[in-house]
Amino acid sequence: LDYREFYLLWTGTQSNAPEGYGQSAGGCAWTGDGAPAGAPGNGDLHLADCLEDCCCRLEVFYDGAWGTICDDSFNDDAGVIACRQMGLPSTDVRIMVGGSGYGEAFSVPGSGQIWLDGVDCSSTDPKRLEDCNHNTYGNNDCIHDEDVGVCCGGDRAAPSVAERPEGDDQGVYDLWREIDADGSGTITLDELRAFADNYGGADDAQLQSIIDFGDVDGDGVLSYTEFYFYFTWSFSHAGIPGGDTGCAMTLPGGDDFQAFMWFRAIDVDCSGAISFAEVRSFLERFHFEGSDDAIQNFLNAGDADGDGELDYREFY
Repeated sequence: LDYREFYLLWTGTQSNAPEGYGQSAGGCAWTGDGAPAGAPGNGDLHLADCLEDCCCRLEVFYDGAWGTICDDSFNDDAGVIACRQMGLPSTDVRIMVGGSGYGEAFSVPGSGQIWLDGVDCSSTDPKRLEDCNHNTYGNNDCIHDEDVGVCCGGDRAAPSVAERPEGDDQGVYDLWREIDADGSGTITLDELRAFADNYGGADDAQLQSIIDFGDVDGDGVLSYTEFYFYFTWSFSHAGIPGGDTGCAMTLPGGDDFQAFMWFRAIDVDCSGAISFAEVRSFLERFHFEGSDDAIQNFLNAGDADGDGELDYREFY
């Protein structure tokens, strides 16, 4: 399965990725990474001519064209900022400058414009590489043997809570921002508890089970990526707190939080009852098997008032 095939299988929708996305004859799939889905803007970054170890030439877009970055003053902080800006792993970054210059050492210098020189980052705080001190675009005294390279490694940083990653569901992202009250990029048990309290509350054991289920790296909190996977796999994009459905339900005292969330996930029209069509739609979205007879049997098993649907109490 290539990425597009996998994405279709997983989500049931076509990916916006171009043909061949993520594939590279050089053994690293990052060539071209960092470029935005639409037309690039001034200061956007991407990688070019990646080698087997995913060390690549770093390029910046300006005035309608991609160009290289000279290694003068370029430091480790600049490398971290660049990898993070491109959405690539950024906790273990190597840079290729000076005696290990990318062009000279690896025979893959860039061509054309050298856009940036004197890039001097004094910390990793800037969100974008161009926010660091640098010469004006195009002002340099370099040759392409001094082109900067970066090796992005480690873990990917949590996306800024100020920007929704391209293509991510708006409702899930809004929910992330609401729960991540301190804007740290991770969700703690305390933050999840505070959020649940707004919907009637939930006990810590229920909330901890959510974190435990989604906490892939075992650090005790949910990163944005872990949170997004948990909610888009477990729940539909509609009917979740923070989304655009306007559901007014709150968790009844003592009820199981996850059962409550499942009901809201299936009840996409916020009618307060689950219909045959909603169950069918839910199963299809997540590629679950379920015949019409099985769905009807499920409804019949809980439909105490015989109206053909499950209200919350019947579902619970």
